[in-house]
Amino acid sequence: MNRCPYCGQQIQDHAEFCLCCMRSLKEKKDITQKLRPWRQSRLIRMLFVLIPIVLLLLAIYFYGQHNNEKKLQHRNTYDSTKKTETKMDEEKPNESLEHTQPDDTVPTMDGENTGEPVVGEGDSDVDLSGGDESGETNAPCIHSFLAATCTKPAICELCGATSGKALSHTYAEATCSQPRTCINCGEKDGSARDHIWQYTSCTTDNICTLCNASLPNSAIGHRYTPATCTVARTCTTCGMTDGAPLGHSYSEATCTSPAKCTKCGHIGDAAKGHSLDEYGSCVNCNYMIWDIKTLSNGVEIRGLNKSLASGEYRVPATINGLPVIGIGDSAFKYDRTMKSILLPDTVTYIGDHAFHGVTGLTSIVIPGNVTSVGVNAFWECTNLSEVYVVPDEISIHTYAFSDSSQRNCTLTIYASEAAVRRSTASVYWDAVCVDWKATAI
Repeated sequence: MNRCPYCGQQIQDHAEFCLCCMRSLKEKKDITQKLRPWRQSRLIRMLFVLIPIVLLLLAIYFYGQHNNEKKLQHRNTYDSTKKTETKMDEEKPNESLEHTQPDDTVPTMDGENTGEPVVGEGDSDVDLSGGDESGETNAPCIHSFLAATCTKPAICELCGATSGKALSHTYAEATCSQPRTCINCGEKDGSARDHIWQYTSCTTDNICTLCNASLPNSAIGHRYTPATCTVARTCTTCGMTDGAPLGHSYSEATCTSPAKCTKCGHIGDAAKGHSLDEYGSCVNCNYMIWDIKTLSNGVEIRGLNKSLASGEYRVPATINGLPVIGIGDSAFKYDRTMKSILLPDTVTYIGDHAFHGVTGLTSIVIPGNVTSVGVNAFWECTNLSEVYVVPDEISIHTYAFSDSSQRNCTLTIYASEAAVRRSTASVYWDAVCVDWKATAI
């Protein structure tokens, strides 16, 4: 009888179906048969892992056993050798004690005796048997060794026997004046070291950092840079100063340029500024407020380089030695600073738009040599109330002055009847014309 692999109930042998759990047993058998190869391969893999591990453990075990055997063998060999040496020391003849004398001991490096018998190279010629070839008995040499040197071992001063080895040289460090020297025998080796000179100051000799010796005539002296206006001459090596600064040497300040040091360019006093006379020309330089144009027969005023705060202008009769002959076109057009202007008698014409829009102008005198006044010369001069015309022969343009609609005041023209026709003044300028001669001013 077998049991069902699913429910555990008993079933008949070779049954293919369980009546209790109603499951097919044939499918279970097929699965079990499929799993058997997998179980076999798993076992094989486990064997492949376990076998190398076992072999490795066995190798480690046998290697340790082999090492223990070798150690034991070496230990036994050492013990047997030690016993043999001890036995040979005990069997030495007592005659050897005759050579152990206080004077026969080997001197050490410090000159002390070690207490051991000396058998030097010179002992090979000494017969210690108590007799020579003739049968006579010779006493053994009681060595008296001289101290070993750097080049020779200890030598018996009686028989010439040697003991030990020569001492090695013990050299002291080389100095700047001496090569390295043996402290035992004084032998010299190599050459002296070079001095390492160090700068101390510009006025003292250099000092060697190894031996403190000084190098004669090695002081370089001060190397001064030239003095400046603010700094005394200074040594470029040590920074020491000598003397005093030179101080600034200023040029005189001008109207437009400040005072400037001629040596270093340092700026001193500020520029003086222009000092203008009544004609707008600087009394200190050639500056003028007038913008001019030089003509073949004189100078024409073209405008202003600078406005005056007072607003009162006076044109000079000559500029740079030439007469001022006219006021150019648009010379003062729309100038808002001008309140009054006085023209010289050298002026012969007033150009177009010369005073156009100068609202601050209230009166003007046209000099006696003026022969023409251009178009719109005084146009839009809204506050111009008085015009004095000195010449009789003059040509004033019809539109030289504005009409009443463009003025804030009444325009009165003082002129001779020949200079200004009343009808023209009345029609075009809406002005009051007064017959006037220049001598009435």
